[in-house]
Amino acid sequence: MIVYIYWEYMKENNQVLYLNMSKKLAPSISTRVAIHILMNELASQNKTDIILDFSNISSISRSAAHEMILMRSDLVNKFRKQVEFRNMNQVIQDIIRAVTDNAINTKPKERLISTHQVSFEKLCDMVL
Repeated sequence: MIVYIYWEYMKENNQVLYLNMSKKLAPSISTRVAIHILMNELASQNKTDIILDFSNISSISRSAAHEMILMRSDLVNKFRKQVEFRNMNQVIQDIIRAVTDNAINTKPKERLISTHQVSFEKLCDMVL
């Protein structure tokens, strides 16, 4: 499967990289592969602040949501980037909330960098 990354859907200012997720991926996000490729592209950017705009995203699979949480964790801990999720509808919020605890508890050890512990409630506040 090939996922093309279209940078015209990103807007940049001096420090912030803004990404419209529905234009970049699709109105329905369903694969881990798409999120993993997106993570590699975002990690290579020189911007430290990233805003992922979920406007017009109607659904996300649990597996893609799980990978999204792992992606955010990797971008923050490994690449020292700030990642903000914006404009998630209630359905997307509920799915992200449902997989957040599981994503952190099942993360492979080789992906863990920080030993800083964060409560489930604080993590939900950071991603929602």
